[in-house]
Amino acid sequence: MQKKMLLSFVLFLVVSLSCSSALALTLMGQPTAGLEQGQLSAGIEYTRGEMDIEFDELSTAEDVETNVYLVNLGWGITNNWDASVRLGAASVDIENLDDVDYFDIEGSTEFAFGFGTKATVIEGDGLDWGALFQIMWLKSEDKVDPYDFEMDFYEIQIAAGPTYEANGMCIYGGPFLHLLDGDLDASMPGDSYSFSMEQDSEFGGYAGAQFAIGESGSANVEAQFTGSAWAVGGGVGWEFGP
Repeated sequence: MQKKMLLSFVLFLVVSLSCSSALALTLMGQPTAGLEQGQLSAGIEYTRGEMDIEFDELSTAEDVETNVYLVNLGWGITNNWDASVRLGAASVDIENLDDVDYFDIEGSTEFAFGFGTKATVIEGDGLDWGALFQIMWLKSEDKVDPYDFEMDFYEIQIAAGPTYEANGMCIYGGPFLHLLDGDLDASMPGDSYSFSMEQDSEFGGYAGAQFAIGESGSANVEAQFTGSAWAVGGGVGWEFGP
């Protein structure tokens, strides 16, 4: 049963990545604390996504594509509360901007960073309930003659829901809030423009599964959806300490 569920999630991830380039959302993981007090963790994550972004004075950009590569470092503050720092790189591509046919930015891969925290609120017999908060800062640049483009923005994700654990695996998910805020700057000698940017849809839901690897390792896959965006991602990690 466990192997069949793992195969199903892997197939879903592969098909999703093959069919589209997905969104600027980033991997969230289970909405409950996953570390004991004093325990440390380290892992790598990848999220590929697609979303619609609203630009003032420029209408809406559809299918904004992102690729996010992160190293996740975690720390168990208590048995029911942990925190993490995420460092890595991301790229952002913009196509299909309403009413601007020539607008096409193939963003560079630039430094990305953020942090997050999770807490278990209700503990049960294999079923825990909790909530998480995470924020990421991303940047991407491109040159489309005669303009230099630069995107600077941050994203906030807040989620709540259950985590069910049994036989070395857990299934998790729930609703979440997604907020994005930033600027797109276009400049050339003697001329410059700046446009604010925000998400087209704030609310969504997500689901994922995590599987144990040996005594201290784990792997997970995840899908996220909002009204105008979706994303798939995965990662592997290891725990250290007590």
